[in-house]
Amino acid sequence: MERLRSDERTEITFIIQMIEKLLNESDSLETALQQLADLDETGIEAVEKMIEQREMTIRRMLDILELLVRERNKNEGAIDTCE
Repeated sequence: MERLRSDERTEITFIIQMIEKLLNESDSLETALQQLADLDETGIEAVEKMIEQREMTIRRMLDILELLVRERNKNEGAIDTCE
């Protein structure tokens, strides 16, 4: 059981690091957004697509994180019941 918890911690840590990485990369998006006036329609569409993809990725990671936490809580509840 301890190994499972360690694996969960590793997964949670990885997901959080990936979210942080995506958020740090937002600086390039922010720069692109500041330059929207200089972009043509194709460039604007590309930036919008990048933003949508990052948002979807972050949402998926948060969903996975939520599932991991729920599973952990459920497992801890089962352990408490057994004890």
